[in-house]
Amino acid sequence: MSINKQITIGMSGHIDHGKTSIVKAITGKDTDSLKQEKERGMTIDLGFAYLNEKITIIDVPGHERFVKNMMSGASGIDMAILVIAADDGIMPQTIEHFEILKLLKIKYGFIILNKIDLADDDWIDLVESDINDMTKGSFLDKCEILRVSANQNIGFGRVREKIQDLYSIIPNRNPSGIFRMHIDRVFSKTGFGCVVTGTVGSGSVSMGDIVELLPSGQKVKVRNIQSHGASVNMASEGERAAINLNNIEADKLKRGYHLSKIDTYSETNLFLCDISINNMKKNKIKNNQRIRVHLGTREVMGRITIVNTDNDIKKSAVVKLENPIVAGIGDRFIIRSYSPVYTIGGGVIVDIPRNKSWKKLRKRIESLHDLTKEERLHNIINSISNMNPLDLSNVEKRLNISNDEMHQLIKNDTRYRIVNYNSYNWILTNDGISNIKEKIISFLLSFHEKNPIEYGCNKKIICQGTNINENLLSCILEQLKVDNKIKIESELWSLISFKINVDSNLNLKKDEVTKYLRLNMFIDLKEKEILENFDMPLKEFHSLLNIMIMEKHVIKINSDVIILDSELKNIQSSIIDFLASNSSLSVPDFKKITNTTRKYAIPVLEYLDKIQFTFRSENSRKLVES
Repeated sequence: MSINKQITIGMSGHIDHGKTSIVKAITGKDTDSLKQEKERGMTIDLGFAYLNEKITIIDVPGHERFVKNMMSGASGIDMAILVIAADDGIMPQTIEHFEILKLLKIKYGFIILNKIDLADDDWIDLVESDINDMTKGSFLDKCEILRVSANQNIGFGRVREKIQDLYSIIPNRNPSGIFRMHIDRVFSKTGFGCVVTGTVGSGSVSMGDIVELLPSGQKVKVRNIQSHGASVNMASEGERAAINLNNIEADKLKRGYHLSKIDTYSETNLFLCDISINNMKKNKIKNNQRIRVHLGTREVMGRITIVNTDNDIKKSAVVKLENPIVAGIGDRFIIRSYSPVYTIGGGVIVDIPRNKSWKKLRKRIESLHDLTKEERLHNIINSISNMNPLDLSNVEKRLNISNDEMHQLIKNDTRYRIVNYNSYNWILTNDGISNIKEKIISFLLSFHEKNPIEYGCNKKIICQGTNINENLLSCILEQLKVDNKIKIESELWSLISFKINVDSNLNLKKDEVTKYLRLNMFIDLKEKEILENFDMPLKEFHSLLNIMIMEKHVIKINSDVIILDSELKNIQSSIIDFLASNSSLSVPDFKKITNTTRKYAIPVLEYLDKIQFTFRSENSRKLVES
């Protein structure tokens, strides 16, 4: 156990069951700090108190109207204490707070039965029986129920002991995550300026860091940090922090803003999720139903569409928000009805899709339903492998996990591979790589069947036919070549086993093209009437030329001009003979010795320069010395 571990405890329960009095009894601090809270005798906003330098207690509101503030506090807690008054027993907000704690997947906690001085033992035993029935199967199942009286200061020694017992078994938070904090309070302090508070949701922040405020997108500097009332150099995941921000005014911010590592998080108005429903008999969700979504310290309105209906409690859904919210994969949220307001359920975001067509959304969410975090990440990385492969530089933005966490995941899970290609560092799954290779092989097989007299196809055609990211395609093509599965000749890719079947009819057509070239020296593919000389369709003509090029029977001078290889060699011999008695070769000289026009002279000379047979010196050519 780390001596620096800090935890946050959420004190929850029905109004007037004594949460604030219990916090005061434990810590000596009255968390009802607002004037209207004092006047009304009820907690309206979040209150904070420190049991010691390691433990923060949040006193959350119990009145139904202030449940959304309760969820702002509950979203960052490690341990829950559910307070129930012995004289009242279980009340509506007792149940609602308890359901919210379950939906947020709180794992540690216990129950305080307060006001035992106002009830007899038989009644208290009955209340405890009701509590055991309510908590059966939950994280509070069979937990210790501590009997106390805040009015008479009875039982709080054991409460402190219980908190310490649970503190010792709560695991350390992960310090390697991405820094983020949902802001729950904003105020201005004389001599310091703007101060925001919250529970650090993940990662850590240090003095001097530049962080980003969302939704404004403003970059601000961390001037100072306090935790538990003392200045610290760094605040880490799970710790309550008051952060003094430089160069921004407090009235520009409010609860619900999000503070995080720069250029990592963004807002979204649509996400895919798995949800759990509290009470299916009471909480029936209709498609496109208007709801309230509570995530972090924000509440936004939206509409929900259920995708699968095979499970009464756990469902997959698409949530469309009326206003965007900062969210990431794995974030938990609460759903409440629009009107009347009550808690329906809660869930976890499983993906924030880029493609928002309904058909793809439905297919995507069905593949992600009810997966563990590890399986969900594998599914997402696998699904985007070929279209938009995940680069290491985009891990934090796309998956809401840090690069350190990703490297650890790859280290421990052999299903992943980092592929380095040029400036790219893709994270791919083994299945994803295999699927890409199979897709390429399948495409080439189909291409050969449809084009039996073409040696292969260029990369652009493969890219269009497979929808594989162009850079990734180049990488995998090279791998397949090394694997001896495919080959490349003259920029044309084909299966290693593919061969053109040159039949007698094809040979006759090749003879026709050869005869034409001997008579005319060149074929210009731009000339529309060129096909009039050959009895074949355009596609077949181009395929035939490709075969002759691959066989090195003809040479493609540029994209349009074709010449016989033998004729080009004759031209090269003529140039050698000419330059044996001349210092250089001009374009008019070339036209004269080859008996050709400028239309073809320039492309041929440029081609000879390209293959380093000649080189240009001002307006003339000379031989490249061998």
